Amino acid sequence: MLGSNTKIVNICICMSESLPIKRCAIYSRSSVEKDNLDPFDSVSAQFMACADFIGSQVGKGWRLVDTIYEDRGYSGSHMRRAGFRSLLNDVKFGLIDVVVVHRLDRLTRSLADFQQIMAELNAHDVSVVSVTQQIDMSHHVGRLATNIITSFAEFEREMVGQRVKEKRAATLESGRWQGTSCPLGYVVKDDRLVVDQVESKVVQEIFTRYAN
Repeated sequence: MLGSNTKIVNICICMSESLPIKRCAIYSRSSVEKDNLDPFDSVSAQFMACADFIGSQVGKGWRLVDTIYEDRGYSGSHMRRAGFRSLLNDVKFGLIDVVVVHRLDRLTRSLADFQQIMAELNAHDVSVVSVTQQIDMSHHVGRLATNIITSFAEFEREMVGQRVKEKRAATLESGRWQGTSCPLGYVVKDDRLVVDQVESKVVQEIFTRYAN
């Protein structure tokens, strides 16, 4: 019995070795900077989930590339991200066959950008796989579902931005300070700006010299 199991394993290994290798790159992104106190953050969790999925596809010739593509503290509303730009450059150089993400909104939360990204990947015959969203983008129904998901991601981003603006407006209207650091000449007390007697003299001196 043990011998037969060994033969099966050897056959599977030979079959996987005979298949063309699919070079898989993982892209992970988080809008929040990494918390140094928590070594296992959102980006790390995304990477592990994607790596496990790639491992389950070894029999199909999938192999994880060595380069890590990730962005921490970057919004999905734009493509000005170092890790993402590095990924696209390697795609253009023909170093990647499959891009694996935890969710499609890790790539972008803009429908227009998503269509641009997909056009770039398709031009280099690179496919996209979402670990949590089983969608076949080679079919028109899959492409429709992808556009709907991306549209909802864009809508969610806009709603979050609107809520942040409303909160800031309400905070400012109540007279509370919103910034992380106060301007020169002031100190923050009870969430409000209060004149600092020492620093305010420096500010007054600066304006006096400028006026003169």
